[in-house]
Amino acid sequence: MCIDDELYLKEDANDGIGVATPHGSTAYFRSITNCIFRSGIGLAFSNSRDHSSHIVVSEYSVIGIKVTRGPVVVVNDNSNEIDRLETGEEV
Repeated sequence: MCIDDELYLKEDANDGIGVATPHGSTAYFRSITNCIFRSGIGLAFSNSRDHSSHIVVSEYSVIGIKVTRGPVVVVNDNSNEIDRLETGEEV
């Protein structure tokens, strides 16, 4: 995972990564982290093998995640679309 072209996390195995705005931070993000936030973008790591917890970055940050063991499913709230990413793909 890179944040603003800087390596943040080389690798982590987890059940999922939740990406939330302050408006969504009281739902799923809070169920993973037991935290809420007021500004920025929240990243929550569900059941992280490496015990990565969460981070809140600037709302202007560019976040890149590369799949190292796929396939994975990408979903977002209020959408019926489901995307799949294979090993080596990035979002």
